[in-house]
Amino acid sequence: MEEKKMPPEAETEAAEETAEIQENELQELRRKNDELRRELEERKALSGRLESEISEFSEMFPDVALTDIPESIWAEVKSGLPLSAAYARHERKRVLGEKRAAEINNTVRESSSGSVSGTPDYYYTAEEVRKMSAAEVKKNYSHIINSMKRWN
Repeated sequence: MEEKKMPPEAETEAAEETAEIQENELQELRRKNDELRRELEERKALSGRLESEISEFSEMFPDVALTDIPESIWAEVKSGLPLSAAYARHERKRVLGEKRAAEINNTVRESSSGSVSGTPDYYYTAEEVRKMSAAEVKKNYSHIINSMKRWN
């Protein structure tokens, strides 16, 4: 069998197309390589930053294990906030929340009329007892006895 030979201009054209395709592929590989290098450098910088921040965190909060840190704090760290700052902010919010809850509980406790199941802590003055009828004295006898302990 006889091989068909391409005309020289077709061979040149095919060679040019092949060279262009190879050049495009080479350009794409170079671009990807540069992108991967940048990503590697960013990861190295992040890794160095995290090592430094973890060391600082361990000094500032020695009793807190990294595994005990909530995911919300790690999300803040990923967005650029230093670990110690993110944790301190989280703790500050928690303490303020507890303080606010305690204040609310105290306010409610102070305005409460007392326990429904027990007898309320109400004290009568000697003057109030003198003005009571016999039936009122009988009805409030236990409160009057408790109140008498406070009279001087």
